[in-house]
Amino acid sequence: MAKRQSLINRHIMKQIRVRNLVWLSLVLMSISFSGLTGCKKGGYGSDNNNMPIPYSGTFVKSDSAVTTSASGTLTASLDPGTKELSYTFTWQGLSGNAVGMHIHDNGPIIIPISGFPQATSGTYSGKATLTDAQINDLIAGKLYGQIHTENYPAGEILAVLTKVNAGGGGGGTPPPDGGYTPPPSGGGYN
Repeated sequence: MAKRQSLINRHIMKQIRVRNLVWLSLVLMSISFSGLTGCKKGGYGSDNNNMPIPYSGTFVKSDSAVTTSASGTLTASLDPGTKELSYTFTWQGLSGNAVGMHIHDNGPIIIPISGFPQATSGTYSGKATLTDAQINDLIAGKLYGQIHTENYPAGEILAVLTKVNAGGGGGGTPPPDGGYTPPPSGGGYN
């Protein structure tokens, strides 16, 4: 009788193990399937196409011939769904009043800006819609903002837009690999 009971117990235990394996397999397949359906197709580097992607840059002198103590930041946010770039220029300490301001794409002006304060310090915000090619150049670090002054009509300061890291870092100075083309000294992109 004890031997028979032992065989029954082993059989029951085997059935429980098989049932647990089946349930575990179903759970794992369910998780895998939900992970696959959550994948996005395309996008501009955001984990969620509905979330704005932040960019920033720190103003530096536009050219080695420029002598300035001006500083500031250019912050931006890209909405991947609408392709709208919201931006804010903040500057202080220019050698003269700001007379021109815009965003370049590796040289050419793509976002001309008007209505900004024509002062040595200030803040200006605006929005523009980018093309797919311009968004790809933004991702590649080829977009930069520039401020022109009375003393430096070819541009006193510029800031290259780079993606802000999850830890808040990013944005900065022109990349060492020449990921932008500053305007030529003595005359350039108005």
